[in-house]
Amino acid sequence: MIGHSLAEQQDRAWEMLRATVPKFEPGDWATGPSPDRVPARIALHIVAAVDYYSRPKKDGFDWSVWKDDDEHLPDRKGLIEALEQVAARCHAWLESLSDEAMAESTDFEHTGSTVLEQNLYQLRHTMAHIGELSMALRAKGFSESEWR
Repeated sequence: MIGHSLAEQQDRAWEMLRATVPKFEPGDWATGPSPDRVPARIALHIVAAVDYYSRPKKDGFDWSVWKDDDEHLPDRKGLIEALEQVAARCHAWLESLSDEAMAESTDFEHTGSTVLEQNLYQLRHTMAHIGELSMALRAKGFSESEWR
C-alpha cells in the first residue's frame, strides 16, 4: 500500500516535469544565469537523482551515464525520453515494495533510516527542483505547470 501510494505521487511529479519541459524555448533550455541554473541541467539532475534513489542499494550506480556538461545536455525530447525510462523503472520498483520492505534499513544513510524515508527524500528532492524550473519559467514570463 505505501509503495503504491508513493508510486502514484511520483507519477504526479513526473506529470509536472513532462508539462514543464516543453514550456522552455529551445534557446532558453540550455542556458541560464549560472551553470547550476540551466533548465536542461536541472531537469537532467532530477531524472538522474530519481534513477539513483529508486533502487535498493547505492553501490554500483553508474553516474557516468548522466553526463551534464554543456556538450552532453539533452534537448527537451531527449530529456523526456530519459524521464520515461526512469519513470517506468521507478514506478515498478515502488509498486513492488511491501509495507514491511518500506520499514527496512536503507543503504542511503543521508536520506533517513528506512526505505520509506529514502523515497520521501527522493520525492522532496524532485519537487524542490521542479520548483526551480517553475521559477525559471516565471522569470521568462511563462506560466508554471499546474500542480498535480
